[in-house]
Amino acid sequence: QISSDLLGSYPLTIEVTVARIGISILVIFSYPLFLHVARDSAIDILVLFFPVLKKHENALYYIMVAICVCGTYLIALLGLDMSFLLNLIGSVAVANIAFTFPGYFYWQYFSEHGLTP
Repeated sequence: QISSDLLGSYPLTIEVTVARIGISILVIFSYPLFLHVARDSAIDILVLFFPVLKKHENALYYIMVAICVCGTYLIALLGLDMSFLLNLIGSVAVANIAFTFPGYFYWQYFSEHGLTP
């Protein structure tokens, strides 16, 4: 029987412990990258709909970081099942692979033929 925590299904051996440490390091270093993209996307959407916020963009950065960090902390406190979080992350990744990347590569390939965004 395999649970949603794949590494939790294995016995406590040195290999599994090294894998858990590796995943922890991966999460530690990928979190700032994720937070940067989420913050900038949220600010761009807010400024698009509320142009008056453009002059308060520095304060908006700090507010968005606080919201993202508090939201992440709340998710950790709720103890959501890892399978739910992995499904959510996987669906976002699949959407990028299926829709965003092909459009971007098409634009890059045909930009020399006069295609502009």
